[in-house]
Amino acid sequence: MDAANDPPLLIACKNRNFAIVETLLSANAKVDVQGTDNSTPLVVAAKNKDVDILNLLINHDKAKLTEAQEKEKQNKKQYWRGGKSLQEGSHSER
Repeated sequence: MDAANDPPLLIACKNRNFAIVETLLSANAKVDVQGTDNSTPLVVAAKNKDVDILNLLINHDKAKLTEAQEKEKQNKKQYWRGGKSLQEGSHSER
């Protein structure tokens, strides 16, 4: 965090530092993090008209969502095939 207590990803977006944004995202920085002024990296990139960072943020979120959806789909397939999963603790056998 910087002196204003903003998270690193937000600072990198404010400074238009594509390489740092990319590095932070690869280290699983949260895209929806808010700064002390309630701005988010997406809002900052849009205000800066920084299309490269904006695309990086959007595509990173999309990739995470797709990955989560794929895991859920595989989990459901395994459950319906009789192999336990679907968060095994949530379906107790009686």
